[in-house]
Amino acid sequence: MFQSYLLPVPDTKPPDIPQNPEEPIEDTNSGESAAQENPEDVFDPSLKIDGSIITGLNYLDTSVKTMKTKITTDYAVEFYNYKGEILSDAENLGTGSKIIFRDTDNNIAAEYNIVLYGDVNR
Repeated sequence: MFQSYLLPVPDTKPPDIPQNPEEPIEDTNSGESAAQENPEDVFDPSLKIDGSIITGLNYLDTSVKTMKTKITTDYAVEFYNYKGEILSDAENLGTGSKIIFRDTDNNIAAEYNIVLYGDVNR
């Protein structure tokens, strides 16, 4: 029998990442905000997106390499663990991991937090 638990997720982030990822990036060329992609168009439909939270990962394969196949974007994509350390393709995502989208000027376009239900390894 399965039982559900609510686990606190530490409010940690990689250095120099703003706390509010929803804020649009200023386009220095035109003075207007840069348009962000619609999450439904960026992520595979198997993932559930609720604001900046991503759930629905297959707990049997949470590798960065697999997640990259579920993202379609022109932005540069970076993956961080809950400690703010960058992850390689072979490493696994877990609760507290972040996915950062960066534009061509290396500005943060969007930030998403991973919640993996049943993740109690920390």
